[in-house]
Amino acid sequence: MLSEVLVSVVIPTIRLDNYLRAAVESVLAQDHRHIEVVIVVDGPEIQMPIAWDSDARIRIVQHGVRRGTPNALNTGIAEAHGKYIARLDADDVAHPRRLAVQVSRLEHEIDVVCVASNVELIDADGTLIRTTTSPSDNRMINRELLSSNPLVHSSVMYRTEAVRAIGGYNPQCARMQDYELYLRLARTGSILLLSEKLVQYRIHPGQHSRLTSPWSISMREVIRARRTYAQYLRVPGLEQTLRDTFWFMWQVLRHNGVVRPRYM
Repeated sequence: MLSEVLVSVVIPTIRLDNYLRAAVESVLAQDHRHIEVVIVVDGPEIQMPIAWDSDARIRIVQHGVRRGTPNALNTGIAEAHGKYIARLDADDVAHPRRLAVQVSRLEHEIDVVCVASNVELIDADGTLIRTTTSPSDNRMINRELLSSNPLVHSSVMYRTEAVRAIGGYNPQCARMQDYELYLRLARTGSILLLSEKLVQYRIHPGQHSRLTSPWSISMREVIRARRTYAQYLRVPGLEQTLRDTFWFMWQVLRHNGVVRPRYM
């Protein structure tokens, strides 16, 4: 029943494949039971597994045409009934304890608006590559956003009303929409990064994050959000300009294959 939903897990997708099946099944196997799964199909209709049709926890929302990831995520946020929204990409896998652990932190720490976790990096076949390590001091997470994005999107859970209050994801950010969102969300409360590995993040050639151009609208929007957030924290303009310059240069090197993308 909708009144029992505490967490809405939003999964945008453009295709039905075995990765999506694994993602959804990992949510249905969670220790925390008061959930719903909102699958946003961004584009032409795809056939869904018959077994999902009979599971009341799953809702499928259809975009008739491709509208892009930020719009798909905003559709999921609008459709969510839960007090909290957990993100999961269609090619990643949630550990059984993930939702329970994150709900506990949000329920007991009212100043926290978003909680993420470390992740296990897996390859296309699900083989463990390595794990990520969170920054040593969670008090610094909000400030670290001025330099880079320390959060894995698939590991994030945030307060539904907090994200709705800031307008959700920026439709102009076809890429890095998560980073731009965190920069605005950090102005409303604390962001935590848990040391536990609560998600398996899949590394494969088709990931959108590898396609971001340093000269894209997304990049300009993120830099603008970084500077606005720096002003909120009363960071000197020159200091943030230097951060943005070095970050942009790194993005250029990444785009040209000189340095490896994050998590590689």
